[in-house]
Amino acid sequence: MAEWQQDLGSFFQQKEQTHAEQERSELERFITDVAMPAYAQLKDELEKYGRQITIRETATAATLVVQHNGAEEFRYCLQGRTLPDGVVPFAELVSRERKGIRMIRTESMLRSGSDFALTDVTSEEVIGHFLTQYKRSVREE
Repeated sequence: MAEWQQDLGSFFQQKEQTHAEQERSELERFITDVAMPAYAQLKDELEKYGRQITIRETATAATLVVQHNGAEEFRYCLQGRTLPDGVVPFAELVSRERKGIRMIRTESMLRSGSDFALTDVTSEEVIGHFLTQYKRSVREE
């Protein structure tokens, strides 16, 4: 392989790594600065109603688990989905099948469409989305 071909290959490899690192950094900031503060507020409020809350944070996801009477009632995990225009947040929801033992896993976008950036989403939006999904899930039990 000629030197110029290696140089070109290195250029594109560095460019791709830089883009991936930037997306990961944006997701980490979203988890730390938006999701976790929202989860802290939800935890405080839900505990007033006898719910036990567990919060887990990784570099690429934030999970809030709601338990009631020792059983998992609802799990809400915010993650990022990479699209051509960037990373958008989505929630993985886990809830009980109607009065059943089986857990159902679904996904939900925080906003419709993909014409928004990860940095556009606020803690208030996360709280609103969580409450909509949580109430819908608990109501069906």
